[in-house]
Amino acid sequence: MVTKVSKCAICGVRPRHNGESYCAPCGGKVAAEYRRKENLRPVKFLIYRDNVVGLFRNGGGLLVPRLLKRDPEKLPKGKTINLDRYCPGFDRQQIRKMKRAILSVTQS
Repeated sequence: MVTKVSKCAICGVRPRHNGESYCAPCGGKVAAEYRRKENLRPVKFLIYRDNVVGLFRNGGGLLVPRLLKRDPEKLPKGKTINLDRYCPGFDRQQIRKMKRAILSVTQS
């Protein structure tokens, strides 16, 4: 009777427990990459001229704008800033920077 020995899908080393697809170091790397990709949710949504842009965090803590193909009506109201209307709590310079970020993403 021959038993099949499982090996790691990445490096080919035998895993600690039979039936697992990764060894301990490779399993940790896969889990860390999964956790890193999981946090790719936008912090805020900006709407300007029917364009929806999401503000995502990069590694340094800055917010990076990315164009999204979403319906503006279905966005969460607490995270959405509509720049087509008056926005209380923001001064003129902040509004200009947000509009400039949206136009830079949509025109490129």
